[in-house]
Amino acid sequence: MALINIGEICNAFSDGFIEEYNKIPIFSIVGMRNIAAHGYKNALDMNIVWNTLVNDIPVLLEEFKKI
Repeated sequence: MALINIGEICNAFSDGFIEEYNKIPIFSIVGMRNIAAHGYKNALDMNIVWNTLVNDIPVLLEEFKKI
């Protein structure tokens, strides 16, 4: 659910924000949210989810702290 919530928040970012902070992979985050939220279970690879939680979320947090 946390990844879905992060995707929801990112989906609300303006085009200007996305352009200015292009280091943040907004479209990938929203894409993962869509796969998880809409129940495309065959497309949701739990290894990717785990790697995202362990490796990508801490980096994302640091990027948002800079903002």
